[in-house]
Amino acid sequence: MNNEKYELLPETNYLGYFRIRALRDFGDVRAGDLGGFIESELCLSFTPDDVSWVYDNSTVSNGSRVSNSTVRDST
Repeated sequence: MNNEKYELLPETNYLGYFRIRALRDFGDVRAGDLGGFIESELCLSFTPDDVSWVYDNSTVSNGSRVSNSTVRDST
């Protein structure tokens, strides 16, 4: 399946995880919005009907997967 929901940017955090950017509008996210950091595409669903997103400076890694939910930075 092709990921038309978001892209991994070259920007990384101190752990080497990639910042994400939305490629299309979904939920309260607009195309071009920056998200948090993920270790790989395996960490965040990109199915067409899923509105999951990682916000701000939140990080998803170590085999975790976000599907049908959101992750927000608590700071």
